[in-house]
Amino acid sequence: INSNGDIFAGTDFIGGGGGVYRSTDKGENWVEVNQGVITTDVRALAINASGEIFAGLYFGGGVFRSTDNGDTWTPVDNGLTCTNVWSLAINADGDIFAGSAGCGTGVYRSTDDGDHWTLVNNGLTSTDIAALAIDQDSHIFAGTRSQFGVGGGIFLSIDNGATWTEQNSGFTAIDVNSLAIDSS
Repeated sequence: INSNGDIFAGTDFIGGGGGVYRSTDKGENWVEVNQGVITTDVRALAINASGEIFAGLYFGGGVFRSTDNGDTWTPVDNGLTCTNVWSLAINADGDIFAGSAGCGTGVYRSTDDGDHWTLVNNGLTSTDIAALAIDQDSHIFAGTRSQFGVGGGIFLSIDNGATWTEQNSGFTAIDVNSLAIDSS
């Protein structure tokens, strides 16, 4: 949801539809807003403090940015060696994190509004990143999936993604699909 109260939903392409949808009336009505998006399997959405919207696409889609409330989209994936993006998160400084899956790469960080990406996965034992969340202290949490029964669980970075530590003490599920943090 952006600062104007517009709601955005990312959907997959099963059934012939898919892509990004926008509602300006609290979800009563939805409009497809996919101009410029190359694949309509949208796995993640994030909005920065400037109101720019980022969409993470799967099946080689990468990351797209909209500067006009979703009306048009531009690819921003310079440096993404894996363009199967499952998760996105933006910290208070505007750094964007993209979690990839299916390529063996992991988490990417952009410090320039998505124009360039750097791989930041030191310490991750799983590189299928299904979820990302950032708390008020800029701690980044990654929900990962196991790879052939190895790895998975929750990882934490307290240094803007430079290093990650496993946070699985007492946690028996190794495939994490989503994370939520109360921002209040």
